[in-house]
Amino acid sequence: MSSPRSPELFSARRILRAGLPQFCGFEILFRILGAVVFAPLIAWLATALIGLSGSGAISNYDIAGFLLSMKGQLYLAVVVSLVFALVFFEFGGLLALALAIHRGATVSLAQLLRFLVASLPKLWWVSVRQFLVYLAIAIPCLAVTGLAYLKFLTESDINYYLIAKPKEFWITVAVAGICGLVFLYAAGRRFLDWIFSIPLVLFSSAGPAEALAESARLARPHRRELLGMLLRWLVFAGILFGLLAVVMATLKWVLLSLAGQAVGAVLWITSVLVVVQFLGAALIGIVAASALSCMIARRFEEWGPGASIPDALTEGQGPLLEKATRLLRTGWVVVCILALASALVAHRMLDHEVIPEEAGITAHRGSSITAPENTMAAILLA
Repeated sequence: MSSPRSPELFSARRILRAGLPQFCGFEILFRILGAVVFAPLIAWLATALIGLSGSGAISNYDIAGFLLSMKGQLYLAVVVSLVFALVFFEFGGLLALALAIHRGATVSLAQLLRFLVASLPKLWWVSVRQFLVYLAIAIPCLAVTGLAYLKFLTESDINYYLIAKPKEFWITVAVAGICGLVFLYAAGRRFLDWIFSIPLVLFSSAGPAEALAESARLARPHRRELLGMLLRWLVFAGILFGLLAVVMATLKWVLLSLAGQAVGAVLWITSVLVVVQFLGAALIGIVAASALSCMIARRFEEWGPGASIPDALTEGQGPLLEKATRLLRTGWVVVCILALASALVAHRMLDHEVIPEEAGITAHRGSSITAPENTMAAILLA
């Protein structure tokens, strides 16, 4: 049975108010697990593939060549497919929480994770299918952009084109912009068609292929409304990040002005501001992701097949709210202790550090417009 229609952001606020600790607890745990598992895996893949290339490292000029090589393409494919799988796992958890909160159900953290792990094979295959379709859309766009680059931007060093911006540069930018718009249009239509694929995989018996087809059937009559929903969400997230940027810029201007030329105070204030900005951006990211999941869950409830929440998701050892609240409190305490300890250590190190009054001025890799990008040439020209 469909529930009464209401504005998306209002519905998101209502569900967020009811379950913000739950969303935050799941997101914190998910990001910790992602950092512990995903980051080392990506680093290992990069090291292994670079090692296979016969070099211990790649320079800035080698990065493009590496990514365009077969090994680089394999690395990108693996990384992007893993990112897709992680995003699907994350949004699966957020959607499950949003639907449970919307229906007044209590979800335990342990059962939520078990439910998602049990659903991981289907989530993985849905992510792989979508990744391959997006890749098929991107390949011709990238090929046309690459041909334009080879045609117009290979006569001189790339830094020359970036600084001088001759006619060839703008032609390439125009081609890349058109290809980007074509990709966004084609991929955006697919994204709207498949926006319900995750809840269908989680809360129905549909397999990956059936979930994509059923999602397209549900979404196509409402593409314009879904597009408006996503645009409103982008505005909502943009306002939050914009407010954070304004607050941080004001704090930097005021506090660094008060610090003046005191190097120790400047570094201490900068360290604190970096931590505050990181935590603020992380919190806004959690709220934005949770709001999007609430919007999608709301529309799935209205237009979906009326799938019920599996019993495996609602039978647990205690409410997620209490565990998430304890996790949040513990996390904030740990973060505050680490931030204070880091500030004290940095302050003590600066007190014992002798900073010379005189500074030497040199040059490295001068402008490619007036001299070769060579250290000695740059020094002589300077």
